[in-house]
Amino acid sequence: MRNEAGKGRRLSKVLTGVSAANTRPQIGIVPATFDLIDDYAVAVEHAGGEPVVIRRNKSGHRQLLEMDALLITSVGVLSGYDLPERFWTDAPEDDYWWEGNDPEGYRFEQCEWLWDVVRWAWKRKVPTLGAGLGAQLIAIEAGASMERHVAGHEREHPYMPEGGVSQRLRIEPGSWLDAVRLTPPDPGEMVAPGSLDSDPEIKCSHHQAIKLPSRPGRPNKGTLQVVAWTEDDMPHAWARCDGQGVPRQFGTLWEPQHEEDAGLGAGLFTWFIRQLGR
Repeated sequence: MRNEAGKGRRLSKVLTGVSAANTRPQIGIVPATFDLIDDYAVAVEHAGGEPVVIRRNKSGHRQLLEMDALLITSVGVLSGYDLPERFWTDAPEDDYWWEGNDPEGYRFEQCEWLWDVVRWAWKRKVPTLGAGLGAQLIAIEAGASMERHVAGHEREHPYMPEGGVSQRLRIEPGSWLDAVRLTPPDPGEMVAPGSLDSDPEIKCSHHQAIKLPSRPGRPNKGTLQVVAWTEDDMPHAWARCDGQGVPRQFGTLWEPQHEEDAGLGAGLFTWFIRQLGR
């Protein structure tokens, strides 16, 4: 009971956006929905960051100015939705998901808010990590388009958080994601040489994917470098680099807070936060 009470107090502090006076970097969690917010907060805290949930209001706008880095989240298990097509095509069709599914416009406005945050962070050079929908927004803002529907990547049981499709990843050697896999999730630990699977497995579920090459005629908004693909050549991880080739925004299509492979889960948060001091 004592552990549960301690966890509750910790998450209560996180969800109110109150940060203790310490030297931990403040990581602003900008949620697509609040389904998985506790999981993200715990992952950030365990990796050495101080999680602060950024809400779509005046207080959230002020908090953004104080953050050392940002985490743009995935949608969650129960509230999955597509990105509005006008975000990623100059000739949108009817947004088939939105028809009748968002009567009050809340989710549409939340998508616009996330998109604004991605653009704001790029201009301010605030390091940003995106998962799921957050990763897609980073890619789209760099000029990518989207596949409206891909088959074979949907979870069999959409309401089960531990669901998802098992997929093998092909990771670009020497890339930032390759470095992530060598980052132990806990300080003091080491990754044994030769212990890593050359084709690690993730669990991921989605029905849209980014499409390369980038949209023709789109102004240069950073170079998108894809660093991981599934066996069917679908991009699953990327970085958005500035004119000097420095990665500033990172994205994974999977949800790292649920990933069992430490190098693609807990280690990703640890690696990201450690970069802030370099």
